[in-house]
Amino acid sequence: MNSRILFCLFVLFFSSLSLYSAIQPVQLVQGRIIEKLSDNPLSYVNIGVVGKGVGTVSALDGTFSFHIDERYDDDILRISMIGYVTQEFVVKEFKEKLAADYNVFLEPKTELIEEIAIVDSKMRSYLKGNKSKTQNFTIGFETDTLGNEFATKFKVRKRKTILKDLRLSIVENTFDTLRFRVNIYDMADGRPGNILNKKNIIISTTKKDSEVLIIDLLPYNVAIKQRNFFVSLEWIDSSEEADVSFSAAFPARTVYYRSTSHDKWKSINGLGIGMQITYLQ
Repeated sequence: MNSRILFCLFVLFFSSLSLYSAIQPVQLVQGRIIEKLSDNPLSYVNIGVVGKGVGTVSALDGTFSFHIDERYDDDILRISMIGYVTQEFVVKEFKEKLAADYNVFLEPKTELIEEIAIVDSKMRSYLKGNKSKTQNFTIGFETDTLGNEFATKFKVRKRKTILKDLRLSIVENTFDTLRFRVNIYDMADGRPGNILNKKNIIISTTKKDSEVLIIDLLPYNVAIKQRNFFVSLEWIDSSEEADVSFSAAFPARTVYYRSTSHDKWKSINGLGIGMQITYLQ
């Protein structure tokens, strides 16, 4: 049995009502994301139709491909990456552009990144989140579609917080090297909003079953000024055919998820992720 069955059952329930519209003329969209100044390929760029479950993430060599049906031709497609200027296209115009030029160029964005120096001896360390290590309930990425993501909410005591580390309880990992991205969002209308980290947090690990993965966040200078924020895991690499799952709690609070890059966030009540944050205040 797939260890992600609990989460997938919830997702299938919420998405089943849209299956009737799945039979549409489809087109394979292919291209490559390039940095404008250096002409180097850009890895792990988010590409998706805004508010729809259609999209992907660029591979290590900058290439991407995904299928899109004609009913989205008048929708907006967004290409985004931390540190680069976001681009938007009408879908049908994006298809025409790729037919003429396979490459899409992203321009670096000048942004001041505040370096955090922890020198105040009065700062205290706190650990918050779901410490579940059970193997009875698990959660994993919804599908192998790149860009799918799930998140949990944290609430801290004060409004200025420095994130120290993230702890994940791995139940199963059959990847030789597991790769995913950690994203940190503020809260907008009760759901994940704008991304807060100014650097990509790409995680590569060989940790296996029943191990706790501790991710050092201090090098990424993540300072939170809100009491409520979200931490997500994003699927960015399907180069291996394997499986991964993390401990979950049921019943618990809420898991937020989206199917692809730039899709709308949805929620599942009663399910929790075995995830903890250590933070400094």
